[in-house]
Amino acid sequence: MEWITASIIFFGALICFSIKGKRHIQANRSDKREPAAKLSRDDRVPSAINSGNLENMEQLLREVKSPKDRHYLLSKMVKKVYAVRREPPMRARLYDLGKIYLSEFDRMAPLIKETSGDGEMDVPVFKCLAIAMEEDKRFNEAISICKNALAWELDDGTKTGYKGRIERIIKKQSAT
Repeated sequence: MEWITASIIFFGALICFSIKGKRHIQANRSDKREPAAKLSRDDRVPSAINSGNLENMEQLLREVKSPKDRHYLLSKMVKKVYAVRREPPMRARLYDLGKIYLSEFDRMAPLIKETSGDGEMDVPVFKCLAIAMEEDKRFNEAISICKNALAWELDDGTKTGYKGRIERIIKKQSAT
């Protein structure tokens, strides 16, 4: 009799788990966020991003005019160069790409926010630049980047956000 009870509990739990999993899958399908490929106006953008080839992305960046396409390209390029920022030429490239991105962000931001579904913008460029500038002891520029991110209500993925990042930069600055 105990094995029957145990079997019923086991299969009941299995059924509940299965139903919960299906609900999770359905919830993900109804997510309003769309992949970059669907948001792009230019079909070449997703393939250039997926290729990971920085030179192809830079060439395409010269050609595309859509703020959304430029956001996706520049974001991917900055993240790629940021990963190898220890190499001096890549660090210079990071700053160049970041400067382009920041100069165009006012045009990009409303479109990024509109297409995000939840109003949250995923903008890693500010964080990458702030970290690199802090590493280079360019504290005032790093603080300026963080303040700009705060003005746009961006999140850097840390508990304290950009406000805490500013405090840590100031603390580091005063220690040097």
